[in-house]
Amino acid sequence: LELLDRKYVKVSSLSLRCFVGILRFGLPSIERHCRELGVKLFVLLRTFSSASTSSAARLSSSGDNFELLTVCYKLMSSLIRDCAHFSLTDEQLQVLLHGCERNLYDVHKQAATFNLLKAIVSRRLECDELTDVIGRVMKLSIQAESAAVRVQSRQTVMSYVVSYCMKSSNEQRLVKIVEFYVVQLNYEYEDGRESAIE
Repeated sequence: LELLDRKYVKVSSLSLRCFVGILRFGLPSIERHCRELGVKLFVLLRTFSSASTSSAARLSSSGDNFELLTVCYKLMSSLIRDCAHFSLTDEQLQVLLHGCERNLYDVHKQAATFNLLKAIVSRRLECDELTDVIGRVMKLSIQAESAAVRVQSRQTVMSYVVSYCMKSSNEQRLVKIVEFYVVQLNYEYEDGRESAIE
């Protein structure tokens, strides 16, 4: 964990990659330190997300900072999905969803964003912002130019439906989602109509 405090971005990225591999083994030490690891990830995300919003960084989809952010999102997804002892505060969840909302339309960050959203949904984490983000994902499932993005969007929405909407107390959510897709059967482009049918 100390390696994540170093000022060298490459060292932090490599350390995070190691953590991604280690998480698959479910070691007791990971369970003991998962909260501390989560705190360090949020520090890195805060530091390097603000650095990546500069105009020069926005133009680049590569480089050490971009790699670090990508691995941060990947590790955060693994922590949320695979580490039962890891939990997020409401504020942390809102920060992650804010990042997801911002990255949904960035072709270089979409894969990591969808993985993070699926991890959040799989844990059934509740937050008002989640409904808004899922609404944007629903629109992407119809309007995205890329077939791969439409597929990822549909999978995310389907996971959301299964995790949140199948209870009788959430019937209204399910009705709204079904109504949205029924209306999209009249979408002007064929790809969008086919995606709605899927």
